[in-house]
Amino acid sequence: MPDRDHGVSRSPGLELRIRALSMLLHSYDEVRREVGYLRWHQGDADALAPSPYTRLGSRSHGSDDIDDDVDADGGDVTEPAVPVPVRDCDAFTS
Repeated sequence: MPDRDHGVSRSPGLELRIRALSMLLHSYDEVRREVGYLRWHQGDADALAPSPYTRLGSRSHGSDDIDDDVDADGGDVTEPAVPVPVRDCDAFTS
């Protein structure tokens, strides 16, 4: 299989960080699917496990009257949950 970087070599640390982020996003996507299934009737799956790809609201340049604690829909912005580290995971060993 040809290298997608066209001969550009990456440091092992950078490669490990890229793989870790990819694994994290894949795992979180699976969690979001499970939460969506379990909370289907309540309809609050997006509140419990929000998408990491959506933005809370865009800022308009030159406007000082934007409240940082309110999202685009007028709801309060909450801090994202801190992920719990996974122990005894062999995902990064060859």
